[in-house]
Amino acid sequence: MTDEKKYGMEAALAAMERSNKHMFIIILVLIAALIVSWAGFIWYESQFETVEQTRTVEQQADGDGNYQLVGGDYYGSQAEGYDNDAETGT
Repeated sequence: MTDEKKYGMEAALAAMERSNKHMFIIILVLIAALIVSWAGFIWYESQFETVEQTRTVEQQADGDGNYQLVGGDYYGSQAEGYDNDAETGT
């Protein structure tokens, strides 16, 4: 192997080592940025208070009081003895 080829290969190897070091540092910086942004998002979301609301709805009905649920409203009458509680879950 001639000296020119030897020096050329050493220079290419040195450049590759420097490039690998730079890529490793960039990867570490990106991982740190990911962790910081994840922690910031968790902190931001924890600033809000969770509020649970329970709503009870009672409806007055004429007749036998048994109606079908259609589009969020009760319409029509069912036969006597229809168990409306089974439908509403109360």
